Amino acid sequence: MANSHDDDDTNRLGFGRRSYLGIVGTAVGMVGLTGGAAAQSAEDVVDLGEKGLSEGDVIDDYLEEYFESGVEVRVPAGEYEYHGSGFGGSRSDAAVVGQGEVVLTNEVGAYQEDIEATDGVVAVRNITLRGKSGPEKTRFRLEAEEGGRVVVDNLNLPDGNVEEGDARGFYVPRGHAGVVEIRNCYIANNSNNGIYASSPGKEGKGQVIVENCFLHNNNITGIRLGSSKSAARNCLILNDGKPPVRPSSSLNMRGIRIREPGEDMVIEDCEIIHSYEDAGGPIELHDGAEGGTGTIRNVKIRNETDTEAINGKGDTADGWSAENVSITGDGNVEYPSNFDDVCVGDECASPDDEDPRNVDTDESDGDDDSSDDEPSLGTDGTELTIAADNSDGVDYEFTTTGEIEPLYERDEYNANLVEPVDEAVENDDGTWTATGSNGGGSTSGDSYRYEGAMTEFSADGDVDEMVLIADGQEVTEEDLLEVEPDDDSGDEEAEDDSDATAETDDGTDDGTDDDESWKTVVFDGTEADTVTAYSFRVTGEVVRDDAISTDPDGNMWDELDDTVDDDSVTGALGKGIDGYRYTGNLVDIDFDGAAAVTIDDY
Repeated sequence: MANSHDDDDTNRLGFGRRSYLGIVGTAVGMVGLTGGAAAQSAEDVVDLGEKGLSEGDVIDDYLEEYFESGVEVRVPAGEYEYHGSGFGGSRSDAAVVGQGEVVLTNEVGAYQEDIEATDGVVAVRNITLRGKSGPEKTRFRLEAEEGGRVVVDNLNLPDGNVEEGDARGFYVPRGHAGVVEIRNCYIANNSNNGIYASSPGKEGKGQVIVENCFLHNNNITGIRLGSSKSAARNCLILNDGKPPVRPSSSLNMRGIRIREPGEDMVIEDCEIIHSYEDAGGPIELHDGAEGGTGTIRNVKIRNETDTEAINGKGDTADGWSAENVSITGDGNVEYPSNFDDVCVGDECASPDDEDPRNVDTDESDGDDDSSDDEPSLGTDGTELTIAADNSDGVDYEFTTTGEIEPLYERDEYNANLVEPVDEAVENDDGTWTATGSNGGGSTSGDSYRYEGAMTEFSADGDVDEMVLIADGQEVTEEDLLEVEPDDDSGDEEAEDDSDATAETDDGTDDGTDDDESWKTVVFDGTEADTVTAYSFRVTGEVVRDDAISTDPDGNMWDELDDTVDDDSVTGALGKGIDGYRYTGNLVDIDFDGAAAVTIDDY
């Protein structure tokens, strides 16, 4: 990347940069100018309109046929039925890109799609899924192997799930080892986290970046992070009404939650409003994240609840710092004592307080019958069988957040009351642990019923022959552990569940409706055979973004100086990547060369 001459070395976004009405107005049906990095790396392009897809058709079969490695699938503007399949699978350098406003109507209720990048970039862009999900467990699961990247960009989930359903907008599992980017998405009304992306922090790997997203009335947490170098950036989290709540859970709406001890995490340029009297804390640094490090920077919080505005549990906050943070509202404005650069009170910058709920969500809920093959774990109790027929036997142990009951009276695969006894005991911290073994006979297996979520599972012996069956369906250990404890049923979290205040949103306007959010333009020369010269101008301001830029050693063109001058840029590029953030509109762009250009301009 060429070095920059920039009169302002800062890349800090000022407060008052967005209007909530503007965000929601573009949150459903935003259109990108290009398909992005995944589109450029795909070898083939398939237009589903040319393959026969028409308005009102079921899209699943088309996606299953054409969404594969090396292919960019383009979906014509229109409305199509979605029956719960087509996006899932392991791929490399592939994309699904909506061309204009693409709306999928949820006709299945519950769905579980696993989007995985084995290498390169796998992207889903410019699609809105309408209709409530559930009642069974629902989520898009995003995962990348080391060296891979999954990007969901303008994939909007505005309608959430039915009451007492179990849904997450996006889930990132602990096995994630690459990069997941969730950008420009509107996610609302989920009972089990809007973005649940902390699990990779348990393994110390897998970066997650959440950028330019709007999280609205999601229970448990809007954005949940935990792995090193993960970030929530330029996001709005608004909790101003009651979300759906799972039967096994309780109402506790945190804004951003740091749950695992990753290093160098960041929460920056975000606005968090908790005007609903029963919401939880705007930011929580959970004690499970103790030992991690991070920064809260350029963040505005308005809190009308009784929970601390920045709730540092245990000693977790010791590894965190605050820069240019403001806290307003009539609720609890407390924050960790080691945070220095924090402004508190009415004189501080405050988020907009307009009501953004101008998105029509009165669409059909879709069919509540699910064709999903996986069970709904941890909702009304889970019945688990650990079987190892015709094996050398297995010894096992597992821990859950709720009570475990050995099923001694079952006719088949019953837990043992004779040696070796299968038993379950309550631990000092309120969790439960079951231990047992089976000998490996023709019908060897033990069964239990447990409440809450499973947090640990281990087994020794002939584990290759072990079979796990939850609620009548075969599952993996990862499936069992995927539903992690919400920490809202124990004594430690009880205070968060009772947050209340007599005051709510006053509906006033602080006059920031005309401010704009940041956009990106990227010049990528990694695949180019010639040098590229470029220039562009914007109506606002522009700064170089080091996070998305690269500077290959030994390339003379990348060692030249780019010029950044308020609203314009002139540069040259060899084999590197030059990335910029800008406000306003891109009004003039000129380049000569073979570099790929990506403009994310919503």
